[in-house]
Amino acid sequence: MDSEGETINADNVIGIDESGDSGSGYYVTVATRCSREADIDLVRNLIENDLQPFKHKSSSIIKYSSLTPEGRENRASALLEDLHDTQITWAAIVSQSNPSKEEQAAAAA
Repeated sequence: MDSEGETINADNVIGIDESGDSGSGYYVTVATRCSREADIDLVRNLIENDLQPFKHKSSSIIKYSSLTPEGRENRASALLEDLHDTQITWAAIVSQSNPSKEEQAAAAA
């Protein structure tokens, strides 16, 4: 909403997910961007790759289903392959520790 309470729709939908913020090892931040016209393609690809976007987060899909970390990796890889044929773009930052807000914003830019 703007300062006068009017709703403004952005041209692009941006989603950011992160992992590794509570453990040791690598920290990964991924940003996905798609136009509003293509957002259904993103959801469709998540569902078709059995990542269950309306049921689990990427971390809980292992905890609450029978999926292994390797299975999640395979499904995520298949998703990225499928996104290659769409107008949906993504970027990732991998670091040894939690990246700054500026670095996370760079992934979304």
